[in-house]
Amino acid sequence: MLLDAILDWEWKQQLARRMFRENNEIHVTELCQCRKKAEFFDKFKEMFTINPPVLVGRFLHLGLQEWLKKEYDAQCEVEFRKELGNCIVVGQVDAIVRDWIVEIKYAQDVYDNKPYEHHILQVKLYLWLTDFEKGKLIYITPKKLLEFNVEEKPSDDEVWMLYDTWKTPMWDWECSYCPFSAICPNAIQERRK
Repeated sequence: MLLDAILDWEWKQQLARRMFRENNEIHVTELCQCRKKAEFFDKFKEMFTINPPVLVGRFLHLGLQEWLKKEYDAQCEVEFRKELGNCIVVGQVDAIVRDWIVEIKYAQDVYDNKPYEHHILQVKLYLWLTDFEKGKLIYITPKKLLEFNVEEKPSDDEVWMLYDTWKTPMWDWECSYCPFSAICPNAIQERRK
């Protein structure tokens, strides 16, 4: 069945990102989320779930990347590495077009037409990692398309501070979307009124 093949492909993609890495590697996307969530993903890989919005986002990524390759001769899914103390920060940039990087996001909505803070942080970390000066954050939602320029690159010290103060949870809203909130001792649960 075609659906089984799609789900199997996505499962293998996600597992490959987690299985084949060194112990001292940390991914940019992990630095933009809860520290405990990153630990749980490594420890409980079998709890990873695939849902339709994730697949829609994945296929939109692939389609836009192919278009960028054709129209702009873009390089896509380019991996970069940089040392930070005893660890290696790893990031996979969605696309490089001319002298800027592109990060593609699929979301149900972008409230108030403002980019999400964790997505801006991700692009900033990619700028630090790649030594590029300019980034573009592209949102694709069911109702709108948005583009934001990001040109603020953190210093080595700022990235070290982020790593050193990496929180659980990283963002107030994060636990309500986390697949590990039921087993996490740090989960923030909203009280029912």
